[in-house]
Amino acid sequence: MRAVIKMSAVLACSLAFCGLSADDFIFGACTHRETVPGYLNVLSQSGVDYVRDHATWNRCEDEKGKPFLPSYYIEFVDKAKSFNLKTLNILCYSNKLYDNGGYPRSEEAVEAYVKYAETTVRGFKGKCNLYQIWNEWDGGCGMPKELHGTGDPASYMKLLAATYPRIKAIDPDAVVISNSVCTGDAYLKDLIKLDLMKHCDAIGLHTYNYSKERTAEKWYERMQGVDKFIRDANGGKSFPVYITEMGWPTHCNAKNGSSEEYSADSMAKLYLFALTMPFIKGVWWYEFRDGGLDNKYNEDNFGMVRPDLTPKKSFFVMRDLTSLFKGAAFVERIDVKDPDVWLLKYKAKDGRDLVAAWTSKSDVDYVLNFSMPASSKPDCTVTALGYGSVNTSFFKASEKSDRTKFQMTVRNRPYVLGGKLDALKIDSIKAVDYPVSELKDRKLVFCVPSDAAKAYSTASGKTPVKYKLADYVTLEEKLPRADKGDLDASFTISWTKDKLFLNIEVIDDVHFQEATGSSTWKGDGVQMAFSYPTSGAISDKDVQHIDLDIALTKTGAMVYRQYGSKSLKEGEVSAIKADIQRDGNTLTYKLEIPTAELGLPDLKAGAAIGFSILVNDHDGKGRKGFLRWGDGIGTGKDPALYKWIIMED
Repeated sequence: MRAVIKMSAVLACSLAFCGLSADDFIFGACTHRETVPGYLNVLSQSGVDYVRDHATWNRCEDEKGKPFLPSYYIEFVDKAKSFNLKTLNILCYSNKLYDNGGYPRSEEAVEAYVKYAETTVRGFKGKCNLYQIWNEWDGGCGMPKELHGTGDPASYMKLLAATYPRIKAIDPDAVVISNSVCTGDAYLKDLIKLDLMKHCDAIGLHTYNYSKERTAEKWYERMQGVDKFIRDANGGKSFPVYITEMGWPTHCNAKNGSSEEYSADSMAKLYLFALTMPFIKGVWWYEFRDGGLDNKYNEDNFGMVRPDLTPKKSFFVMRDLTSLFKGAAFVERIDVKDPDVWLLKYKAKDGRDLVAAWTSKSDVDYVLNFSMPASSKPDCTVTALGYGSVNTSFFKASEKSDRTKFQMTVRNRPYVLGGKLDALKIDSIKAVDYPVSELKDRKLVFCVPSDAAKAYSTASGKTPVKYKLADYVTLEEKLPRADKGDLDASFTISWTKDKLFLNIEVIDDVHFQEATGSSTWKGDGVQMAFSYPTSGAISDKDVQHIDLDIALTKTGAMVYRQYGSKSLKEGEVSAIKADIQRDGNTLTYKLEIPTAELGLPDLKAGAAIGFSILVNDHDGKGRKGFLRWGDGIGTGKDPALYKWIIMED
């Protein structure tokens, strides 16, 4: 039954192409110059080779023409090195001194960025050899929100073409990695058309794929496609690629969060797949340490360890991966005539054979029946990645048998069989139903708020109920709310089948609003949020929410959608009618909101939707605080904290 599949044409290439050997594959982790005691010690125990970090341009040049390397970052790199951790340095983000803090596009800004890069490379020559030219230029990470998505390929190539030769002139051994493309393969193809590969040593990608419908197996398929279009553009030759961020966050969101188990499973398969593709030179898990304690926020839950360094399941998977597979070379995929069963064979650095096995199918266990000649050494180890190893051996079915046998059962977490397995044969496999998904609690659970607003139908003729915003949250202790004359607010709400009508009255002694677009929340104005269950929802985690910012700007009334959906994009919303008038210290907001702009179905009596509202208080001295009815907007985005609106006749 045994057969071998060469997983793609590229796998026939030598692992030493481009002058790099199998030993050069990097197991990496992203960091943020952590100062938590013991951080680097725990990180080093995971077995990773490299961290990925940065001293941003803004922090390295606070006076025009005088870039420098900050002492805090030098100390971090040196301390990491003392734990045998090398550093990939990201040369990233804008500088407020150039091009109004936007993308460096002018000749002056490009030259200044190049000098910042030169300063960094010169300072770390002999210590660091990997440098990445920007982080997510295409997506806008680290840039003002209004600039997100405006990082065009041509401007980036201008920056890269100017920077690459200047870095190589200082350190010819430096490996220059291009921007980590995060918005998809179309953008990468645009860069390649602009001669990307002539101006870097390797391509950087961020390949986040953490919806549960998009698996490590899907990631593998995508990477094969990436290599194909790179080779098509490069005379049939592969080009080095570094995956400088990848991960499955463990936040509590049914739409795209992962359990610790699923995240750890995905990590194991991700690295095992990466090792089969020699053009991939390294993968950095994003990130090593959770960013915070908000269990619903993805950015707080990417880590291998908790904020206090308590290991998560993925930490132990990484430790086993690095222990077994550092320096390993991929050999073959063993075909078992079932595309859902993966058996990947590698040759370890110490000469042992390693066979990683798992199934991509849910609710099924696979029993694998192996055999080897009786003359072969039967001793081997079985490692459940992240759980540990046991020593075991093949055994004879009978004294007369010329073969020894071994069984191993696998599910979604890869198991690794290790030993002298050059004569290993897979005799048969057997699928055994194991419906794990049926064990999950499927009870319908929603938090019912203690307070709700009544919204009367406009056809009822009833006078709308006025609701006070009575809860004031102080953000700046030096600028407390003086009294109700400083800030006070109330609202009424009514409805028709396809519209909501809100009237908001605000008393504010000083109206200050100089922003526009996505930044109006920083000045005086109203923020409100609506939520409703998604299809198949079983808890408060399974909701769609839409946030609106409404403000009287210098150019008039503006409504801006901050959080959208696939069909409702972020941005200014002209379909929502907003009439905002100021009379002395009183502002009145009259809003006519089509339910379609909130993604809501037609309204009817008895319907309930989540709702919260706040009024910001600025007074020209900074954002002092806000008045609110409901929660889940001003101090963190959490639809579970919204109150409700109930439609009545």
